[in-house]
Amino acid sequence: NKYYVTPIKFNSVFNRASCTCSPFSPDGYESARKLYDRLNDNVFDQIRSEHTQKIKRLINYDGMDQFHVFYAPSGSDLCYYPLMFSKLIHPDRDIFNVVTCPEELGSGSNAAFEGKYFFSRNQFNETIKQGDLISSQLKISCATFPARDKSGNIIDHWQPILEMIHQKYHTHSVNANLVIGSKSGIENNVAVISHTPEDVLWTIDLCQFRASRILINGLIGMNCCVMLTGSKFYQSPPFCAVLLVPKVIAKKYTKATHSEIMPFSKVFSRYDIPDEFPDIRKYLPDFRNNGLLLRWEAALEEMESLSKIDDYTINQMIQRWNQFVLGRLEESKYFQLMPGQDVTNKTIVSFRVKLSENIFMSHEQLAKLYKEICGKKYSGLANFETVLFGQPVQYGDKSFVRIALGSSDLRNFVENGIDVTNDRRLIEIIEETVEAQYWN
Repeated sequence: NKYYVTPIKFNSVFNRASCTCSPFSPDGYESARKLYDRLNDNVFDQIRSEHTQKIKRLINYDGMDQFHVFYAPSGSDLCYYPLMFSKLIHPDRDIFNVVTCPEELGSGSNAAFEGKYFFSRNQFNETIKQGDLISSQLKISCATFPARDKSGNIIDHWQPILEMIHQKYHTHSVNANLVIGSKSGIENNVAVISHTPEDVLWTIDLCQFRASRILINGLIGMNCCVMLTGSKFYQSPPFCAVLLVPKVIAKKYTKATHSEIMPFSKVFSRYDIPDEFPDIRKYLPDFRNNGLLLRWEAALEEMESLSKIDDYTINQMIQRWNQFVLGRLEESKYFQLMPGQDVTNKTIVSFRVKLSENIFMSHEQLAKLYKEICGKKYSGLANFETVLFGQPVQYGDKSFVRIALGSSDLRNFVENGIDVTNDRRLIEIIEETVEAQYWN
């Protein structure tokens, strides 16, 4: 695929790209394969219900049921849900979107927030004109707040976001979107939420899914919708996503008309919508997405397996791995760590690559480097032949790449002890390629 990943070829791949795209984990593949052998339209509804209950069981605390689960083909598709909810609550108002970290979101998210198609083919295998508005009925304006300044420092937009919302909420249906775990692990300040009017719809992008149960429940308790994907930290192949919608606010969405839902009929299937919303479901295509079901089967296998390990042990493993990778990158003359490593998620390490002592690779050069490295076989890897790392992320006229740890990697550390032999070799491979192509 466009990430240079073949999802079913995982046995020979050393994967440190769980921030971008992963092949199957071995256990995830086996789980999906078993489901594939018995999958048909007659069992689809049952499996989808089982997946929903598993997600609820893994996230809710015992005895609680705080949210509904809305499915989508990808994390970027999730961005259409707040637009749909806005039309259900305020059908006659224009929509105003506040978007943070636009350069570190999924590749299609910014177009989706603007109410445009980010894809050229939808989940129903229909051809779509990419960039077209999903409906002329939707009047959407956006205010974007970049993740980093020109020097790469992380920006806290707390005050300007607050001011923007207070300017708009009297006349617009306001959707505000924060990120906890961007492509480089940035975590926005959610304290701003409690200082805004109640009818602002908050959506928190946790698509990397590198978040604790405590955090997710806390956000739902603040009446925030929460975006999750199984294809990043939990190493399911792309694309699989869900939106957790607090029941407290979801009751506002139970009544719907044809005109309110039809703009989204090229995006969502009726089976993406919970059974509790028949007024929405009846206006959407009757299409069962077996591929999405299989990807969530793989992700949930990883989620359930990792949930059996205590948080202390997991955090210890993450910390030890992070310290090694940071130290190894810092000692290299070819790299420079991105600012803010102390406040970003420890399972992702972001760094720039040097062309010479004081000149760094452009986004285009990093994309070429990524393609070159991910397409070759290498010696010196224990039990693997090829490598994956995180694709380049552009900010302004600069760019960086990432090394990221996934759930299967963590479980392997817990079961077999931390071995950074392959991490060391991956960094060497990047160094060797840079030196051969650019420094000589």
